Amino acid sequence: MLLHYIPAAPLANWVASFWLYEGAPAAHTLERRLPDGMIELIINLQTDKVQVADPCSPDQLRSYSGAVISGAHTATTLIVTSCMLNVIGVEFKPGGTLPFLGRPASEVRDQMVSLEDLWGGSARELYEQLLAAVSTQERFMVLERALLKRLDAVYYPHPSVIFALNQIQQAPVDTNISRIVEQLSISQKHFIQVFRDAIGLTPKQFCRLQRFQCLLEAIQPEPVDLNWAQLALDWGYFDQSHLIHDFQTFAGLAPGAYLAGRSQFHNHVPLLEQE
Repeated sequence: MLLHYIPAAPLANWVASFWLYEGAPAAHTLERRLPDGMIELIINLQTDKVQVADPCSPDQLRSYSGAVISGAHTATTLIVTSCMLNVIGVEFKPGGTLPFLGRPASEVRDQMVSLEDLWGGSARELYEQLLAAVSTQERFMVLERALLKRLDAVYYPHPSVIFALNQIQQAPVDTNISRIVEQLSISQKHFIQVFRDAIGLTPKQFCRLQRFQCLLEAIQPEPVDLNWAQLALDWGYFDQSHLIHDFQTFAGLAPGAYLAGRSQFHNHVPLLEQE
């Protein structure tokens, strides 16, 4: 069961949604979480622990407290499925973490960071309040109050970042970063820096991930006559080999292996024991 809640203003300016997932134990121990360029707050309501595996050595686990910030990732994360049976979270909009983290989003890029390291004792207070809540709606309200309490409008993305995000979201396939910079009153170097501070990624990295996510959505569900060469043209890749290269970079899988193994959620792919 996956439930979503969209908060009202002012949080709606920063937060895409609150979500809660409850599920049965999975047959597989590890699951690939494909990158989407977003930053999330993830809280395990079942046990005070979140674990991920080293992609290069899946038997090596890293453990965190039950509440973590998952930074913008540029590669697949291997999550331990036993930690994801009763989970609540916040998906922030691009640039949406600035008022809540008190630090640049680039500092948590490609990382899991225990919320307690960022919020101190307030993280433990939030965790205990969520456990005490008796309904999903009450838990969403607990999250909403916690974020409102920490909301600091002083930390706001640079105007050039807001402009660039609008351009990228309007045309994720045809975005030309150099053309965007030409319309700004700052240098390209400065633009890349303020963009990375707000989003966690460079403009180029963010655009590549948005294109990859558009591609994933285009093959949900799998078309009857799947033509990868045509998909490459449709989604702004030079050719099919360029598409496959990006796919393997972000998913850690070839497109065919992804289609064979994907789950009901297009960014989640079980890692089979024989892999």
